[in-house]
Amino acid sequence: MSFSQRRLVLICVISISAVVLFTAASKIDKTVPPPGPMPWAHGHTDHIVGLYCVSVWNSLEVGEILLDSENCYFGFWPSVDGPSYLYHGTIWFGTQEGTDIYVFSSYWQDSPPQADWVPIYPCEFGCLDTDSSNWQNRPPHVEKVSDFDSWAICDDSGATETGPLGTECERHTYSWGVPDHDDYVVHAFLFRNLSGHTLQDFYFAFPYDFDVGLGDHLDDLVGYEGNDDTDEWTNPTQPGVVWSDPTPDGVPDEFDAVNYDPAEQRSTSYMYDSGGEPSGYIGVRVFGYQGVYPDGEFIFASSQHSWDWNNDPANDTYMFAYMIDSGVYEEVSDAPFDWRVCPAIGPFAELPDGEVFTEFYIIEGCGQDLLEMRRNFDQVLADWRGADEIPGTEDDWIVASPPQSPKFVGIPQDGAVELHWTPKYALGYNTETDPDPQTGVVDFDGYILWRSPIGFDVGWEPIAWWDLLSTDLLNCFKPFGWRDNGGSGDKAERVPDGYIDGTDIPSPIEPDLRYVPYRMELETFQIQMQSEGSSYYYHVDSGLSNGFRYFYSMIAYDFGMDTADLDLPPISGGKGANQLSVIPTPPASTTLDNVWVVPNPYIGAADWEGWAPSLVRESRIAFMNLPARCTIKIYTVAGDWVDTIEYNDVEYGVAYWDLSNYSGTGRPGLAIASGIYVYHLDAPGIGETVGKFAIILGGVQ
Repeated sequence: MSFSQRRLVLICVISISAVVLFTAASKIDKTVPPPGPMPWAHGHTDHIVGLYCVSVWNSLEVGEILLDSENCYFGFWPSVDGPSYLYHGTIWFGTQEGTDIYVFSSYWQDSPPQADWVPIYPCEFGCLDTDSSNWQNRPPHVEKVSDFDSWAICDDSGATETGPLGTECERHTYSWGVPDHDDYVVHAFLFRNLSGHTLQDFYFAFPYDFDVGLGDHLDDLVGYEGNDDTDEWTNPTQPGVVWSDPTPDGVPDEFDAVNYDPAEQRSTSYMYDSGGEPSGYIGVRVFGYQGVYPDGEFIFASSQHSWDWNNDPANDTYMFAYMIDSGVYEEVSDAPFDWRVCPAIGPFAELPDGEVFTEFYIIEGCGQDLLEMRRNFDQVLADWRGADEIPGTEDDWIVASPPQSPKFVGIPQDGAVELHWTPKYALGYNTETDPDPQTGVVDFDGYILWRSPIGFDVGWEPIAWWDLLSTDLLNCFKPFGWRDNGGSGDKAERVPDGYIDGTDIPSPIEPDLRYVPYRMELETFQIQMQSEGSSYYYHVDSGLSNGFRYFYSMIAYDFGMDTADLDLPPISGGKGANQLSVIPTPPASTTLDNVWVVPNPYIGAADWEGWAPSLVRESRIAFMNLPARCTIKIYTVAGDWVDTIEYNDVEYGVAYWDLSNYSGTGRPGLAIASGIYVYHLDAPGIGETVGKFAIILGGVQ
């Protein structure tokens, strides 16, 4: 049961042009087999509703496994086309009975794979998830918690070194698309003893291989948040309250920045890139509660061990030695390399036959820096304990959720993008008519269309707004910027004086819609669509530049709740979870009169490439206004041939060149140098034309 000595270095660059996200979905066959012994296969579900995007597997693994490396998410953040922060993670269970040591895990990077945890019915072929019909096959104790949930169950029947004991492990994963709750996933674990005898002195551990920036993972460092006894930042907060600036308060920073008495140890294992490329921290935090609050015991990491890829544990004894070495919290601050981290919890005294070990959790997620990661992870504990700050009560995991963002697609046009969407985001579900899971009230209140030249959380501006008219002065959405001369209901002004001045500051929970160029009451829009016989909504964003990429996000929002029993602010969906990009494109031309190159000159690292701190540049130019069929040959000014593009597209008139010299081999060659280049275009039956363009590599915007 060894780890592989070295995995393949995978450099995963996913063009955001191919990403059109409607809802997260399992990459599995949805057919559920009947009960009984069955062959099984790996299947994964993608948690991509938030900014932290990761695949979870029915073998209790997360991230990548070699069986499906091109179709899963390696802890991408922020959003599906951010850099990778996680290569692989799993869960260990370990105990010793006499001289026999048992450690159960799954690690499908090995050859042959290690498969101690075997998925059992109903998860033989993949996780169950809330966007799929297979969710109905979950056991009664599994309830929907977040915006997107998945669930899997395994037993230890695959253990071979010492053999199985007869245990089961469930994992229920939560993720949210709500701002301030979208930088992480939460894994809840239940462990069941079906061995026929009492288990004693057992441990759990979570070995994670955080490769920060997957293509360059040999420069990572390891930290542990829980034992440095400094006072860098602790800010008491409540769920949903905006966090203030860091201020020392005398409480060591390894304790939670929430209103707990006493404060709990943060105990977070994390990694980061030593050179800050990419920036950002990723970590896991173990937490839970044993017994009845407040007389029970808070669960936090009993140890953290680190090792490099040359020293992966080779057997159960080696793995168990890490788990039982309590009180050691290893950090690596001066030797960048390819490290693993392995927080553990235990020992737990006993678990009688037939009983379930207390539910415990791990947070897995990111932050732009250590302070932001702390904030994100502390918010999880605030959500877990709820408004009453007591775990195990009915208000646990109550996160105000916006209506589900609708399905939407973008269609390129000449200097424009046509956007289509429908409120029917899944079979039997409707954004506009589904009740809020927290309140039971149908609180949908409208749509906002956002656009950015860069994507992710950068450069967004609202470009269209459809608002549902309401005459309810309490339950209505009053965003900053809606001014209608003192109208009623949701047209009432949010700032009483009626003027936009320096004191009129947008609320942190409300978008600033002062300058939205297009707005309409949703009822009017619906009547318009019905009169046109359209089965979907559509909006045309015009006045755009052909050949340049534009990012869009269509989000829904609600009107919140303001009653004596419940006070919830209006909330809108996150942009990262419902995002696509489109490049306006001219139609195929019948002449060569207006062929041109965009951008010209090409300047490396420019905004037009979709560059953001977390996005890989596309590095390409476009030939615009092309005929349906032509050949483009590219030369240096000295006449040396560089590349040839064979273009054939009867609908659009644009071809792309990725600035690479293919040299006639059919395989990508070396990137070209800066300079002036000449192209020759030959269109059969139309004619020929010649032009120039400039390439400036490594430039700035």
